Amino acid sequence: MISKISFNVPKINFSNTNATSKNTLERSPKTDTVSFSGNCECPACNNELPEGLKETLDNKVFTFKKDNGEEFVGTIKEYLNDSILSWDDNRMYAAKSGVIHSTMFENAMEMLNKGLDYSKNFRVQAGPGTYFAGFQDMTYGNVALEGVYTGEQEEIPVFESKFYDGIMYCDELKQTVKDFTGEEEITNKTYKLVNKYCHDLLVDEMGIDILYCAMGMNSCYVALNDDKMSLRPYNFKVVNGQLCWL
Repeated sequence: MISKISFNVPKINFSNTNATSKNTLERSPKTDTVSFSGNCECPACNNELPEGLKETLDNKVFTFKKDNGEEFVGTIKEYLNDSILSWDDNRMYAAKSGVIHSTMFENAMEMLNKGLDYSKNFRVQAGPGTYFAGFQDMTYGNVALEGVYTGEQEEIPVFESKFYDGIMYCDELKQTVKDFTGEEEITNKTYKLVNKYCHDLLVDEMGIDILYCAMGMNSCYVALNDDKMSLRPYNFKVVNGQLCWL
């Protein structure tokens, strides 16, 4: 068994990182913006909604297609509420005990130093957040982080499988956002605005920091509220600038 692999990385004191500091129980407003394309100042690239878009989407009725082929007609919030199968305290216990996020070493270092950033995640079948597994799954990287939920939720909502595909594949919804922003065609900006709207709806209005959605044979915990997840290395540590396996 290889016990140590050398990397040219700085020595890091995990106890001083933002992600391992004690989380508050109050919901804090998001003040930092995230740039997706250099110095672009548009709302989508700064992870913001254009003025008036929220009100437009709040009141519009769409037809969503569920994973089982059935259709649901209603607002986005009504669709999300309808996609919740149950509330489970056992899965919340697992989230409070520790769930696993596998990634590359460089990504893990950034997360430990800066905290989570849901807007950088490209996997959205189970919602716009950071994905964790209930067991060690190294499919998506070579190291793993342990995430512990530190918020106030006592139960976790269990959503239908791939419920968020109903959002992302809703042509009428994407067309509405495209028309509102005046874009000529549906682009990545359209999807970013949809994700931003749904993320804020789930966290701020529905009060969901973390959710559960079975993805095939795998358990899938999705952390929506970045401020409520504390991170620490799961299967590695950095000693004198070297990556060491535990």
